[in-house]
Amino acid sequence: MHKNMLNIIQKAKDTFTYHSFHYVDEHDVKDYEVVYESTDGVLLKGIHPSQQKPHLHFFVHDIETLKVILKPYPNHLIEFVPKDWMLPLEKIGYIPYAVLRDYWYVYQNPVPASSLTFATPEQTLEIALLSQSRTGSSRAFSGETVEVVSQWVTNQVDGVDDSCVLIHQSDVIEGAVMVGLYGENEKRTLWVRLIVVKASLQNQGIGQKLLSQALYYGQVHHAKRAFLMADDLNQNALYLYQKMGFKPDLTSEQIDMISK
Repeated sequence: MHKNMLNIIQKAKDTFTYHSFHYVDEHDVKDYEVVYESTDGVLLKGIHPSQQKPHLHFFVHDIETLKVILKPYPNHLIEFVPKDWMLPLEKIGYIPYAVLRDYWYVYQNPVPASSLTFATPEQTLEIALLSQSRTGSSRAFSGETVEVVSQWVTNQVDGVDDSCVLIHQSDVIEGAVMVGLYGENEKRTLWVRLIVVKASLQNQGIGQKLLSQALYYGQVHHAKRAFLMADDLNQNALYLYQKMGFKPDLTSEQIDMISK
């Protein structure tokens, strides 16, 4: 990303009340372009790095400006939409793409010990293909790229330490969970980024085993809490997470929308 783009993004984040530039690093938007820039707002256009869909990052003060600057770009994904903006955007052709919510687990009782099988760099492609094969299993889920899986397998994730990918396998990998830790002392947190199970092996308890292993891994590494993110409509996953002791954060959510 060139320096001018970085300056535009930083200034826009400092200037505008609402924006979608959350949990994004420079690499994610290196191929984006500025398609609108004024005192009313800023709009960046590119391909979403994980969803692989046309995507817009917005920086505005109000919904009316956003409606105007979005108009030339149909069939684009936008993220982090304020809840009270959903209806106005639906009126101009946007539909919910996902409503993502954090689920939190607090370590209180000891997690039973589990045998952990760690993925190797040689298994990176197989894990990525497994995750991509589950594209569409819930809204907004499109799997992970080989590059992302490799970062987690080799513990090279920015802002995260002790990352790894735990796997359940027979002759082939049947399921995987990507985990990492951040924070210190009482804020030590296990992040469960991904749980994926082969389609033909759903409802056989593999997901529960993987999540149990993830929590045990966090316990070994002194985590005090754990979190994962799930779509509000992914009922099967939500049942498992709550069964395992995860509780939803009802105070906030990430609302993503896409134009028809």
